[in-house]
Amino acid sequence: MTMVSSFGYHSFLIHIVLLFCVFMPLGTMCFTMKLIPREDIDPIFFPKNISEEEKYNRMLKLSEMHAHNYLVSNTNKITPQTFQPSVKNYDNFYVVEMRIGTPRPHTTYLLLDTGSDDTWLQCDGCSECFPIKDRKNFKYHKSQTFKEVSCDDPLCVPKKCSPTGKCIYDTEYAGGAISKGIVLSENFTFPDPTNKNHPFVSFKGVVFGCGLQNRGITFGKQMDDTNIIGGVFGMDTSPRSLLTQLSGETKMRFSYCLDLPQMSKSRHTSYLHFGNDAKISGDFKTIQLLTKQGNTKLTRYYVVCTGISFSGKILPINPELFKLKPGREGGFVFDSGSPATYLVEGVFNMLKRSVIDYFQTKYKLHPFTKRKLAYDLCYLDVPKKVVKPGMAYYFQGGSKFEVDPNSLFMTFKAREGNMFCMNVVAMPNEKVPNVLGAHHQSNHVLLFDVEKNVVSFNPMPHACI
Repeated sequence: MTMVSSFGYHSFLIHIVLLFCVFMPLGTMCFTMKLIPREDIDPIFFPKNISEEEKYNRMLKLSEMHAHNYLVSNTNKITPQTFQPSVKNYDNFYVVEMRIGTPRPHTTYLLLDTGSDDTWLQCDGCSECFPIKDRKNFKYHKSQTFKEVSCDDPLCVPKKCSPTGKCIYDTEYAGGAISKGIVLSENFTFPDPTNKNHPFVSFKGVVFGCGLQNRGITFGKQMDDTNIIGGVFGMDTSPRSLLTQLSGETKMRFSYCLDLPQMSKSRHTSYLHFGNDAKISGDFKTIQLLTKQGNTKLTRYYVVCTGISFSGKILPINPELFKLKPGREGGFVFDSGSPATYLVEGVFNMLKRSVIDYFQTKYKLHPFTKRKLAYDLCYLDVPKKVVKPGMAYYFQGGSKFEVDPNSLFMTFKAREGNMFCMNVVAMPNEKVPNVLGAHHQSNHVLLFDVEKNVVSFNPMPHACI
């Protein structure tokens, strides 16, 4: 997941190759993910022949679907006693490369979802199947290490059982799509391309869903036999997520630093670090993660936002627009699964008015209105002398998260010329949270410590390393 200024989405449309330190006892392993663009492996949604503007439009469409996942997932109440899978589209921007089974591991790509508890992939013998390139379903019966998970296993959550006592999973998605199957445990193997002597490391007994009935699964696109995505890699904070199952390695903490969305001709590789590898240094700020709302467990990364500033001025925004309300409605989340940032309409309109006033007062610039664009506020052929303003988010306790101007505004080629757009989108439904997406998080180190219920952040002076 090479960057040029016209392809800013490279820094977050990524698939993930896992790197491990080998020959270390379980529980002390190094655990790091290398970030590579998803577009490099997804010819269906990002074919090479589409325009630069169309690539941004598709990126924004997936961001919109991702934001709406928060709304549909609220139909499932998660309590300390019962964990229910979310009802959602799978439109995330990250995938993980992995191998499963022995002695001949099956290689697949799974969508990384920090808002999902379950990992599942399509298995051989499925009665309803989505297309995969070369028909590469997981032939679990040919593996020497697969085991069926019984209904009384502590990781059979929610407790759904077949008549013969096998644990099953049944996940419903927005639009009526479903994935159903049996729950298995198996060896998960991850490549280490940096270690020629020991190129792979395995985890034994990882519990996952073996999909045998997958109806209407699209992964945010129309599927055909060039699709290489085989399922979902769940990494929220629920018991069956990989973050929790591998807690001996992850220690329930991870960190990352994403490059600016518009850098010149080169960029640094971005990584997702776990456990002892997840570090932050310097003058970093720390804020609390919200973990519960009443008896409802929050498995995503909600925080308390108190306000926004633009060009150094605090905007007069009602704090209630950032508040998490009963039923997990509204609120404010960190979510690198969405490249774009979404703000509820009342917040967005205040920011938009401030941006318009800034460019009109300082540079006599007026918004582009000759046709409707995917982004709500754009300018055509902005002179290079124009100074891009920044914005900042303020959180409970006074911490300030400053957004780089090059993350707040993006430039891409359109048929009229170079389009300069505000990289923020309005969310008209206030039941959906404000989403601080990957672009606005770029060029910061972020450390999420679920054990301590905090997220820490620190801007990088130049670029992520």
